[in-house]
Amino acid sequence: TIRMIKRAKDLVDKAVVQLSRYQSGEEAVARTSIEHFNIMNMGGIMKGNIIVIGARPGVGKSYLAQTIEKDFLDIELNPNAHNYALLKCNWEMSVMKLLTRRIAKGLDKTYREVFTNKPTEEELIEYKKICDEERDPRNYYIDLPQTPQEMEADLDDFLDKHEDRELVLVTIDHIGLVKDGGKGKKGAI
Repeated sequence: TIRMIKRAKDLVDKAVVQLSRYQSGEEAVARTSIEHFNIMNMGGIMKGNIIVIGARPGVGKSYLAQTIEKDFLDIELNPNAHNYALLKCNWEMSVMKLLTRRIAKGLDKTYREVFTNKPTEEELIEYKKICDEERDPRNYYIDLPQTPQEMEADLDDFLDKHEDRELVLVTIDHIGLVKDGGKGKKGAI
């Protein structure tokens, strides 16, 4: 039998120790450029947190996740980001589509313009910057949907290989695309 009742003193003492680790900088809180997100998450992204972003289709959940991912690795926002790792499970959009979205936004162009027009010399600078950010060695992908078992094994392996990192962020877009028990069905967890 698992007992869930715990002494308040033990839990408060543990919380005080954890707070002091954040206050001393021993534990990191990764900030984003979205102040409301930071406020709602007690300062930003913290170790052990699970943050779910939900909304109707087409309102920008994937774009918000992409912004958070970019901010997570931004040295100006997070001075310790050189010691972070990011694993993106982007199953709703291919890496090419995600990159195209970032390039279109960065160059203030439509997707069609990105696909049909070569960048100018001036645009090439921003284009290269965006591509280099995506090539960042702290960035990793699982680019095809997996079963829960495959995902658990890959996540365990990834976290073991990056246990020396100060913070590791795993994003999943979107969870409804997890495959069902190896049977190849999508949408069932």
